[in-house]
Parts: sequence; C-alpha cells; structure tokens
Amino acid sequence: MSAHAADAEISAAEQYERQLAADKAALAALERQLTAAPGSLTRIEQLGSDQTGFAPVLGLALVPQGKVVRGGVLLLHDSGQHPDWPAFPGPARQALAGDGWHTLSIALTPVRSDTRPSRSLPPRLAGGGLPAAAEGNTAAADAGTAAAAPVPSDTVPAADPAEAQPAAAPRLKQFSDIERVALGLAWLGQQKVDNQVLLGVGSGADTAVAAYSSLNLGTRDIVLVLISSSLGFIEMSELVKQNPGLAEAVVLDIYDHTSNYASALAKGRKTVMMRNAAKGYQQRGIAGIDGDLREYHEPVIRSLRGWIRRYAPGIEVTR
Repeated sequence: MSAHAADAEISAAEQYERQLAADKAALAALERQLTAAPGSLTRIEQLGSDQTGFAPVLGLALVPQGKVVRGGVLLLHDSGQHPDWPAFPGPARQALAGDGWHTLSIALTPVRSDTRPSRSLPPRLAGGGLPAAAEGNTAAADAGTAAAAPVPSDTVPAADPAEAQPAAAPRLKQFSDIERVALGLAWLGQQKVDNQVLLGVGSGADTAVAAYSSLNLGTRDIVLVLISSSLGFIEMSELVKQNPGLAEAVVLDIYDHTSNYASALAKGRKTVMMRNAAKGYQQRGIAGIDGDLREYHEPVIRSLRGWIRRYAPGIEVTR
C-alpha cells in the first residue's frame, strides 16, 4: 500500500470515529431531552443491550392511547436524521400512538454509506434470530480469558507506576440496519402485537424493503409503508429476484408526484411489482413531500393512518 493510500485509509477511519462519536452524542442528547420533557409518554428502550460486544440501539416507544389496540408500527428515519426527527418520523409516532398503535422509532446505523442497504441476510441472523451473547466473539473471549489467567509474580518484572496507562475500552460493534429492524420487530412481538407495520422514510424506506426481503417477513403479518423511497426499477428488480415473496407484500408507496425524479423512481417500482403480479401494492402521490416533509407531514399521516387501519393484518384488541 502506498503512503498516500495509507494516509487516506487512516483519514477515513478517523472520520468514521468522529462521525460515530458525534452521532452517539446527538442520540444521548435526544434521550435526555425526551426523558426530561414534562408529561412525556415516550419510553426509552435500549434494544440489543444484552448482546455482548454490541452497542445498544436507541428506541423511542409509545404505548397506544385509548381503549383500542390496533397493532404495532416500527418507524425508520431517513439518513442523517434521528428517531424523533421533527418532520418525520416524530409527528407520525405520536399521531399513530394516539390512534391506538404501539409505535417504536429506532436509530439506524450512525454512519450510513451512499450505497443501497445490504441485500444479503447478515450472518448473525441466518439462524432466524440474534446471536447469543458470545457468538462471533470467540477469539475475543479467548483473549480475555488468557489475559485474566493468573501469572506467577516472579516471571513478570515490576511495572513502573508512572508508566501505567489505563487500558482503552474496546469500541463496541454496531448492529447493521437489517439487524436493527429485527430487534425492533422482536420488541413489538414482546408487546404481544401480532399485526405489525414497517414504515420508513427516505433511506429508511429503502431499508424497510431490504429488511422485508432479507428477513423473509412475508411469512409474518407485516405490511410496508414507504415514504419517498429512492429505490428504482433496477434495485426493486434485484430485491424481488432475491425474494419473490416481496411481490406478495401489502405495500403503501407514497411519493412526491410533483418531482420528475421521484415520479420516475416510483414508476420503476410499480412496473416491477405489476410485472410480478403484485396485488397488494398501492401508490399515492402527495405534492411537495420531497421538498420539505415538515410542511407536509399532516397529509402523509392522514393518508397512512387510514390505509394501515384498513390493510394492516390482525385483529383489534379492546383493553
């Protein structure tokens, strides 16, 4: 490797660490803000905190308001945003909870690349669930055991206290976006919610489609809501080819019909689904949502609220 390439690699690694630290600080500030807010009903969840070696995933949970429990909604934010983003999904998680839904808005990976979400099933989910605490960390565990083993004092020279340095804590690994979706859906399952909605905005919508395909969610009572997805004909074709069950999904695809670019992508997605005889796929155009979703979140919420009441599977439960 050339010196220039090595410098670039180090620089990229340093940049990643800075972004990771900034994201962690921002999420911690959001958590403190919501915890301190007077009258806040939001419950902070640390998903995956029992998985050794992994950083837990922040989840913002709201229980249904009123006597009717309609189901659960997992919300995925756009790239560069957070689980309570004021344009979306912040208003949506509040409104849907008021309409009788468990809502859980989760933080996606702190540093997200410009590439599409991974289309392959992560190794840790290949068995249908998340890893045992030590799975995938055998070498680290062995190293830790060896380090903890007693060593005869006469074989080790006395250390100079002035030279003693505290050991740096190992950086925790990050769950992938697909794994985060699995954690969120598992949490909804723990609330005894069988009918579930996977809702994403922007890159979160792309992650929702990739997770539906990778985790084979077509075998469960889950519907998809996509808002401003950037998937087009080619990407959608790849996902349906990987998992034909995606064409059988019940989907609401909301896009900005005043944007030529968004309309072209939406047309590509619809073409793929129609070619695969998708019967549960619907599109709705709402003007201007790609420009500033903050101004348009109310018509978006009205549209998806009525749709998921009608199409989300399962039976309403009266408390």
